[in-house]
Amino acid sequence: MLGQLLGTLEKFRKEDMKISGMEAFIQRSNALQRAEQKAHEERERLRQQECEQIAEQRRRDLTLRARITVKAEEKKLELLFLRWNDHHKKLSNFIRTKAEPPIYYLPKQPLEKDATLLDQQREQHF
Repeated sequence: MLGQLLGTLEKFRKEDMKISGMEAFIQRSNALQRAEQKAHEERERLRQQECEQIAEQRRRDLTLRARITVKAEEKKLELLFLRWNDHHKKLSNFIRTKAEPPIYYLPKQPLEKDATLLDQQREQHF
């Protein structure tokens, strides 16, 4: 009877070792799954962060490009105004007809009234 009891105890001990081995396996498996899940979440977070950084960089680039375009347009308009102003200063040396479209001319032999007309047109224009 003692032998049977020892045999039964040995049998229970072996089963307990198996179960504890399974529990350790399950614990390791669970720990591995948690580690994989954390790694996946970390990769996903980093990927999301990288996408946000790229979007932010793109937004800054587009803003900068828009500012540069606006400044270039301002400079073009300023240059156009300077050209227009210079052109009209040159035209102010000529007499302009009253008819439309105006014709600019300078007589070969200027008369006194031509000089006064020229002065009046300069004052009127500027």
